[in-house]
Amino acid sequence: MTFYISKILAFFLSPINILFILTISFWVLGFFEKTKYFSIFIKKMIVIFWLFLTYEPLPHYYLAQLENQYIQFHGNYKELKAIAILGGGTGFGAIAKQRNETNLGEAAERLTESTKAFNINPNLKIIILGTGGSLSPIGFPENKITERFLNEQGVPSESIVIEKKSRNTFENVKYLREILIQNKIDQIGIITSAYHMPRTMNLANKWLKNIDVIPIPVDYKSEIEIDWLEFGLRASIQKWDILLHEVVGSLFYKVTNRT
Repeated sequence: MTFYISKILAFFLSPINILFILTISFWVLGFFEKTKYFSIFIKKMIVIFWLFLTYEPLPHYYLAQLENQYIQFHGNYKELKAIAILGGGTGFGAIAKQRNETNLGEAAERLTESTKAFNINPNLKIIILGTGGSLSPIGFPENKITERFLNEQGVPSESIVIEKKSRNTFENVKYLREILIQNKIDQIGIITSAYHMPRTMNLANKWLKNIDVIPIPVDYKSEIEIDWLEFGLRASIQKWDILLHEVVGSLFYKVTNRT
């Protein structure tokens, strides 16, 4: 049930969806004379919201604060026993199936970092987490695309453990715990996007107790230096999407006693 609630919340938290709702509200209210002044208010709100969205440095700054909570991994992969890849690094499952290709997404660094680790330490076990977070999945699931990518990059199937049930971060960590206990693994490196690492580690600190968890953040979305005069709608919306998703997701997990 909470999975579907989270998807509904995600829809209404998207900046572009908020703008769409405001626009529709303006046009609907504009038909009623009694709401004339309110529709003018909505119109002004839309303009303000557009200006707010285009100012990229604001979400950039807060996203950087999120990503800087965990530093980049500079350790030795030869010292690790296993690594886990959180879902989200692949592209569209329908394209992967219909085009018969390994379709990757914007967070492909989650996958490429795992192959880098395996090239350094061929004794690593790579745990693939997640089937995908879609309400109506079509085509290949994320774990199948990820497995295919790893195989194509030289990682043998016997070095891969596939988790086939999780659909979100909480379930990723929950089922990872079962795999680690079952395989008697007491140390794990977790690979996920830098912005996603704080929420992941909050879950790991509660659900992976007595296990040495090493964060391996990748796929950074913020630069170290910020241009405070920069405007750009597309980049700004992307950063707001990520930021709101992570902040509200962390709060949701806190309220529901998952962290």
